[in-house]
Order: sequence, then C-alpha cells, then structure tokens
Amino acid sequence: LKISSSIWLKTSSFSFSFKGRTNPKTGKLAMHYVCAACKKEFPLKEVQVDHRSPVVDPKVGFVDWNTFIERLYVEARKLQVLCKPCHKKKTKKEKARRGKE
Repeated sequence: LKISSSIWLKTSSFSFSFKGRTNPKTGKLAMHYVCAACKKEFPLKEVQVDHRSPVVDPKVGFVDWNTFIERLYVEARKLQVLCKPCHKKKTKKEKARRGKE
C-alpha cells in the first residue's frame, strides 16, 4: 500500500489519526485509521468506536436505564478508535470483570 497523505484530527481533547492510502486494486483513496490499542492501521470497515470507560461499569454492573444512557452518550474525548480484534479483547475483559463471561 502506498501512503498518500496523513492527517491527525483533534477535537477538544479527543484525537485520532487516519491515513489516506491508495487501494492498488481500485486506485481509489481509502482512509485507514490507527487503532488506539495496537497502533496498527485499518480501513474503516475494520475499526469500531469504543468508550474509554465502559458503558456498564464492570464493578457495579447495570444500574438503570438513565445511568446507561448517560454513560452511552459522551463527549468525543471519551471515545477511541479500536480495531475489531482489540475491541473484542477489551469487551471480553470487561465482561469477565462483571462475571458475564
């Protein structure tokens, strides 16, 4: 893959990076995002947005819908981009801490 451009975005305290790479098959520019955990680059279809702090607190568990919604809708700085494998690992650890394995 050929690097075409690199961009860092910063909105308030949240930042992530993505790089434009040319797809050799199509010749089109495709954005690649850097995983906050493993630091590797992935196309959009292979990343997910993750809450830095779990929506359901592993120590407390589900409290009520108001708390859940309050923790679900957060500022961008409280989110991170993770590749699907890293997001799966993080979620599995959180569920294990809650006893939901």
